[in-house]
Amino acid sequence: MIDNQQLVSRVIPTMRPPSPLSLAWRKFGSGKAVEDIVTLFTQRRPEISGFLETFGNPRS
Repeated sequence: MIDNQQLVSRVIPTMRPPSPLSLAWRKFGSGKAVEDIVTLFTQRRPEISGFLETFGNPRS
């Protein structure tokens, strides 16, 4: 995505320390990023297996 210039870096007024799980969202409605993340979890995709192993998953 960076090579295609679809992903950009932005400076925000209140920076937080780096986190392994940081998300951005809109106040109203959900954007494509949120939809994609929800899809990853609902389809239990391999890309999130490390997250599920780290934080536990009662359905496993």
